[in-house]
Amino acid sequence: MKKVPFIALAVVLGLVILTKAGIFDSLMLFVLAGIIPGTKYAVPSTFMLLLITSIAWLLFFNLMPIDALRPGRTAKKKTTAKKRLPKQRYKQI
Repeated sequence: MKKVPFIALAVVLGLVILTKAGIFDSLMLFVLAGIIPGTKYAVPSTFMLLLITSIAWLLFFNLMPIDALRPGRTAKKKTTAKKRLPKQRYKQI
C-alpha cells in the first residue's frame, strides 16, 4: 500500500511533464489524425486503424491472464495436480 502514492505521484508528474513539453499534443495529433510530428506527412487512415486495433489487441491479450480466457483449463490443472500428489502414508492410525 505504501507504493500506491508514489506510483500515482509519478504518473501525475509524468503527465504534467508531457503536457508542458508539448509531447502530449504531438502524440494526440499522431493518434487522432495520423500527423507525424515535425513533418508535413500524414499516415493514411487505414494504416492508423490497423495500428490502433493491433496495439489494443496486443495490450488486451498481454495484460489479461491466459487462464482467465480458458476457465476449464485451470480446473484440469488442479485435478491433475491432486492426482500427482503422493498419497499420505498413514491416513488412519
